[in-house]
Amino acid sequence: MTIKDTNRSSVLSNQMDELYLNAFQSKYITKEALEGNERLHFFDVEDEIDYKIQINHVRSKYSKEMAGVKKPQLPSGAKCPICIENVGSKGKENLQHIPIELGTTPFFLQLTPFPLYHHHFVLISEEHKPMEVSSESFKNQLNFLDMLPTYTVCSNSDREWAGASILSHLHYQVFKKLALPIFNTKAKAQFIQNQVTYTLCNYPLTVIKLEGKDRILIEIALQTVLSKWRGTNNENTFNTAMRRLNNEYQVYLVFRNPAFRTPENLLKYKYEGVGVIEACGEGILPTPEGENAQELNEAIKKEGKHIIKGILEGLNPLSEGAALAFFNQLKGE
Repeated sequence: MTIKDTNRSSVLSNQMDELYLNAFQSKYITKEALEGNERLHFFDVEDEIDYKIQINHVRSKYSKEMAGVKKPQLPSGAKCPICIENVGSKGKENLQHIPIELGTTPFFLQLTPFPLYHHHFVLISEEHKPMEVSSESFKNQLNFLDMLPTYTVCSNSDREWAGASILSHLHYQVFKKLALPIFNTKAKAQFIQNQVTYTLCNYPLTVIKLEGKDRILIEIALQTVLSKWRGTNNENTFNTAMRRLNNEYQVYLVFRNPAFRTPENLLKYKYEGVGVIEACGEGILPTPEGENAQELNEAIKKEGKHIIKGILEGLNPLSEGAALAFFNQLKGE
């Protein structure tokens, strides 16, 4: 990284920290939004992974309060709730943003009012264009990591019911110093090719981790895995989590397909789609409600590990044998 790049990274980091702190003063984010959710940990001795669950009381309370309330009309020019025209519009006067270019493509950063962690930003394309999992999308995320290597970039997919959120508008989730359960996965199989380490992770979902110092070689590896995965079924896609560690790029490719969803017996805990953070081992569950609320709440606390692992296993589009066969194809076997 050159001095110019270092200065640019420092300026951006300071801007993001300032925006984050100002958000509390303007009440765009409240302490309750971060402290009001229940956070549970479930260590798995076999996997050696600390699975997590957030019971999202804050979002559930807001959804309940807004039930039946008519949503405000989008401002002029906006095509969805995260378009840049929403910034400073009626009802969103406290919403601020930071312009940023990824390569030559204009993006902007804004905070979410319902953060999952501290310093939780949304990185949004200035142009209203659909979500994509592609070489260009991978480059966007790597460009951001090059600017802010202390952040983690996570992406939902481009297929409904396969870890997607707002499909109509390209965006990523970025977090400062984020620690996800998936980062602690052990290797089931591994090989090195073109200075990139490929790891098939021991995890309830099929996950391949790519590691290397050379960004170009990482991009080539990403395109290779994507082409092979999507080549078998056009609905195949990924959730992704990327970070820099010890001067290396680490990319976690979480295999997804919309035909594989939460098992029916677990829908009582999680009836919505499962996004990237959950696919990475931290379940985001709504507050249990109704006549069985107490029973559900107790079950989450006692059986949380089995619930989150059961959901992930239900989402897995590949059997253990098929995952290993796919992995071996990548090294030419």
